[in-house]
Amino acid sequence: MSGAKLKMASHPAHTRAISSDRWFFGTAALAMTAVIVIGFLPSYDMRGVIPAPHPLLPMTTLVHIHGAVFTAWMLLFLVQTLLISAGRADMHRQLGLASLVLLPVMIVVAIFARWIVSPLG
Repeated sequence: MSGAKLKMASHPAHTRAISSDRWFFGTAALAMTAVIVIGFLPSYDMRGVIPAPHPLLPMTTLVHIHGAVFTAWMLLFLVQTLLISAGRADMHRQLGLASLVLLPVMIVVAIFARWIVSPLG
């Protein structure tokens, strides 16, 4: 019986630790996403409305593809973190398979964007 009391007494503290971790990482993911969105407002999302701190290169189809792919990655990160925070590891694992498709696309798009913007050679 004393073993059962010990187990019951330790359970709430364990739950609080998990909850504070979930809260911290969920909040951090939201903050990171907000900082990235705000950082790109002058040069992409609100281009022409908010003055950019330096001259901007023309918007090309590749720039839009790059923006879409990397925005998808950031949203995937945010959703994945929030799923774990909500205790939905099952959905987190299923959605995680999308990263296996998205990561190679990001690499290819980044290489092409770098090559077009500043050709090496």
